[in-house]
Amino acid sequence: MIVCSIDRVLIATSVVWMSIILAEPALQTDKTIFAGSVLLIAVNGLVALWTLTIRRQVLIALNCTQIVLFGLLNYQLCLAFGPEHYQFDCDPGVGDWIEFTVAHFFRAADVLDALDEYGFDIQNIKHNSTASGIILVCMHVGVDVFLIGLAIRWLSRIWRRPPETILVRGRRRLSRLLVCCMLFLSFAVGQGWPAADWLLWPLDNMLRVLDVGDLFQIFGWRLHDVDMGFWTRTYALFFRLSMGIWLTYVVLWIRLSALHGWGIHLDQLVETLQEGDTSARQGAARALGDDAPGTDQAVKPLMHALHDVDLQVRCEAAAALGRIGARARKAVPELAKALWSEHRPLTLAAAEALGRIGTAEGLENLWWLWKVEDEPVKEAAAQALQQIEPAIFRKRKVPAAVAIGNDRTSEKRYLIF
Repeated sequence: MIVCSIDRVLIATSVVWMSIILAEPALQTDKTIFAGSVLLIAVNGLVALWTLTIRRQVLIALNCTQIVLFGLLNYQLCLAFGPEHYQFDCDPGVGDWIEFTVAHFFRAADVLDALDEYGFDIQNIKHNSTASGIILVCMHVGVDVFLIGLAIRWLSRIWRRPPETILVRGRRRLSRLLVCCMLFLSFAVGQGWPAADWLLWPLDNMLRVLDVGDLFQIFGWRLHDVDMGFWTRTYALFFRLSMGIWLTYVVLWIRLSALHGWGIHLDQLVETLQEGDTSARQGAARALGDDAPGTDQAVKPLMHALHDVDLQVRCEAAAALGRIGARARKAVPELAKALWSEHRPLTLAAAEALGRIGTAEGLENLWWLWKVEDEPVKEAAAQALQQIEPAIFRKRKVPAAVAIGNDRTSEKRYLIF
């Protein structure tokens, strides 16, 4: 509730701020007001980033407001610091600034990359300084991080691919990669590229794929000296598309394994848990267990993951439900079934999870599991029973008592059972 209130306050503040600036021409040329716009954008961005990384939610309305603020900021830069920061084919009007902002929104989404690659000119206004370039880079980062991924996930739900096996998916990706490599070799050999460009050309294009802020595009950077003719430009677009698919999986794997799902939206984690590769599903299960604000939405997908084909995914799902704790009570029946798995790691993970959840529903299964001769399993069941004991003792729902002994110390612990 607090975050929602901050979101609404910032949106209202941004709208009022923009309205005042647009209503008073004198403010549009004021450098202090320009600094105020920069500060407001920074505050909005920090709140949006905090919400995405900590609460795994995208503040859509606030980030849409940010785009309009960036458009206004470019306009203020031109009026307050001089028109030399931009190039014009003719004196720009309000429509030209709107066109400039919308065009860079689509450039951030890589929609206009083909037009840029072939040199088509569709704008009256172009940036012409480091300051204007930095504003555009920040805008592209905001669009890419907060909005584009969300839009792609929405579209993927409308136009879903037919289900395919891991083998079919792997063959499709590999065939695309092989075609890409063959085309690369034919261009490099056919055009007689220098030895350095054999490395720099693919490196340049892969960096452009990873370039969230479009620094290469905005500042006109290039690592290689390859003559970019029509067919080379066409191949460059195909190369980036093919490499982008592979790099997306690499980046996702790094974020899930090394960064514990940092900055990944809750819906994307759930989708990855259901449809991702094996390592991605494992990482998604771990991240969902660490996502305190999203536990209510995470419990059901994690319950389904207890039946995953991969043992490690099942173990990670059980451990994640245990970290969620009492709010995962509805998963207790599924965890109780997992106790009797033929795989010891899953049995141990399920026992630990039931102990952390701490409800009476799993007691009977844990008690019978404790009678098993397997010492590690016996110990895990005893620890889970001891974790549940205080909660059960306070509720006093069942009259009988069961003694759990420790052979090493001959101590007795009594649970209400």
